[in-house]
Amino acid sequence: MRDTCQRPCPELERLLPRDDHARLDRAFKVHAAQFLALLAARHAEVLRMLDYEPQLSGRLRQVFRMKYFDGLTHQEIGQKLGIARRVVGTYLERAHQLLGKLMSGRKRRQRGLTSKSRAMKR
Repeated sequence: MRDTCQRPCPELERLLPRDDHARLDRAFKVHAAQFLALLAARHAEVLRMLDYEPQLSGRLRQVFRMKYFDGLTHQEIGQKLGIARRVVGTYLERAHQLLGKLMSGRKRRQRGLTSKSRAMKR
């Protein structure tokens, strides 16, 4: 009905639902873009973690692979390995901490090399 009116009808407009589609569409596009940016950043971080996965040893590597390569839950990993679900979480936490240290060490080394190369250019 709103589309067929030739001039504004305040009484009729009050009775009709608000036309928020354009506003919702804009909000969705903004938030979708933010979500996709966060998802892309997380994906890149996971790929970097996978580069360092071979440096994990023993049970840490085994649990990490079961979680991220095989897609098993903490409960399933615990059952397969005969350990408590809570212990699986502890192993994953340690693996993430170690991978984080390895990744940050690489970043520091890269920054150091960049700083040295800048100093040499002067």
